[in-house]
Amino acid sequence: MYNEFGRLTISNCTFSGNSARSGGGMYNFRSSPTLTSCTFSHNYAFEDGGGMYNHFSSPSIISCKFRENVASSGGGLYNNSSSPTITNCTFSKNEAGGGGGGGGGMYNLYNSSPKLSECTFVKNVSKAEGGGISDTSYGQPHGAATLTNCRFIGNIAVKGGGMFIGRGRPTLTNCMFIGNSADFGGAAAHCDLAIATYSKCTFAANSAQYGKAIYCSSWWYTRIPNIVRLNNCIVWDGGEEIYNDNDNNSIITPEPPFPGAPTGQEESSNESNSIITIIYSDVQGGWLGKGNIDVDPCFADANNVDYHLKSQAGRWDANEGRWTKDEVTSPCIDAGNTNSPVGLEPFPNGGVINMGAYGCTVEASKSYFGQPVCETLVAGDINGDCIVNFKDLAFMAFHWLEDRGAANSKTIIEDGIEYYVKTDKSIYELGEHTEILYRITNLTDEQWRISGMGYVRDILVEVKEGQSFRPIWSVGSEIPSLPGPGGLRLQPGESTEWRAPWPQFHMNSTGDCRDYHQAPPGTYRITGVVDGYRMSPEPPMEIHIRVSVDITVVY
Repeated sequence: MYNEFGRLTISNCTFSGNSARSGGGMYNFRSSPTLTSCTFSHNYAFEDGGGMYNHFSSPSIISCKFRENVASSGGGLYNNSSSPTITNCTFSKNEAGGGGGGGGGMYNLYNSSPKLSECTFVKNVSKAEGGGISDTSYGQPHGAATLTNCRFIGNIAVKGGGMFIGRGRPTLTNCMFIGNSADFGGAAAHCDLAIATYSKCTFAANSAQYGKAIYCSSWWYTRIPNIVRLNNCIVWDGGEEIYNDNDNNSIITPEPPFPGAPTGQEESSNESNSIITIIYSDVQGGWLGKGNIDVDPCFADANNVDYHLKSQAGRWDANEGRWTKDEVTSPCIDAGNTNSPVGLEPFPNGGVINMGAYGCTVEASKSYFGQPVCETLVAGDINGDCIVNFKDLAFMAFHWLEDRGAANSKTIIEDGIEYYVKTDKSIYELGEHTEILYRITNLTDEQWRISGMGYVRDILVEVKEGQSFRPIWSVGSEIPSLPGPGGLRLQPGESTEWRAPWPQFHMNSTGDCRDYHQAPPGTYRITGVVDGYRMSPEPPMEIHIRVSVDITVVY
């Protein structure tokens, strides 16, 4: 099937035994079809996209199967400058690489940024790179794939059994890499000029000659480093988990204050080959980083691909569909990043996230406190140990600054720094005395020195109409910015606050800031960009944080 400028809806269809130069089963050009419960099997492409080829397209692919398709690149699916949304799909036994390409299950080229959730890549093969996925983003801007709750099981490639990341910038959350293999390096992932972020992921039973979990290589351009970050992960493949192709040209950092900042132990060289940050993770063989451990994670049944964590308080048994108790408790329970929310973890959850792919989910194993599990909820018992004490107070105090939906405030946490913006609820008439409260909190373990922080630009005022907001007034960057505190230093855990006036509402949208009018009753949203410059820790970098507040005007 060939789709051009189309928005077809296709359900319960099978594309099997077809062939083409590209897109053996389907070729989408500038199209956004919706496919539900479809199967692409035994299709063949002489070049790219055995099952499907997307070019400048953004299809929605839901509950579909890509099985035993073959192509030079992208055996199952090929994305060229495309960003499909793929949900609950399975890519199995697809093959690529016969002509030197890659991506047995999927291939992403140029600025493709697919969004995948609840997808499984199993037993896909590439004779080159990326058994499950090859994420190769040449050109600008680089692609930024997002994968949530995805599984890579038993995929095979020369490099990157699960994934090959070449200049891509993927973010993976609650994903698992199990039993993948690579002839050369990176059974789970091979990173080449990549910026890859793994949060709450599990790596286990993977095998490769170099880097059973991750292989880092930047040999094409030594001045462009890999930046690899792991947080709340379990990496347990038998040791020798992460491999740098040039250890003498690498930076290992326990915890950066912003993405890619090289802090901590620097081995050598002015030209960094790889910047690797691992924190609050269980790494077999050990790894330098805050909160890291090297202890058996006590998986429920690794032989049957059950990587829930054992717990004397209870773990989820997916086969039985019920909670069960074990004789031991995993050391990865309540061992995650204290700055990470526990999310949907069931009670008792200890108030701290679990490491691994089930952290922050409804299937997270329960916390055990060395005594029978509390069967009733005790008022004030935040961590679930059946006792109300200073531990509960500590959890409450730690999260005291968090704001989860106040009508007139927003909290942004970015790279370990909290940006909190708020108005005074007692102000009902937005006039010359209206002010916004700003607060910045250092959530890292290092001192920050900031210059010129707090200047606000690109202000937009919107009024709520029904369920949406309509723009009514804006101030571009050519209007003088609103001042902030200028230079400041923040010690770990320290906060600073300042107030600054905002322009009054201008209702006729002429853009003349001097012509003020009283805002009528209603709900308004004000957004802007807070600018600053971080001087230390090294290297210096600009700060641009988009903030917003919602204000209700009542008379």
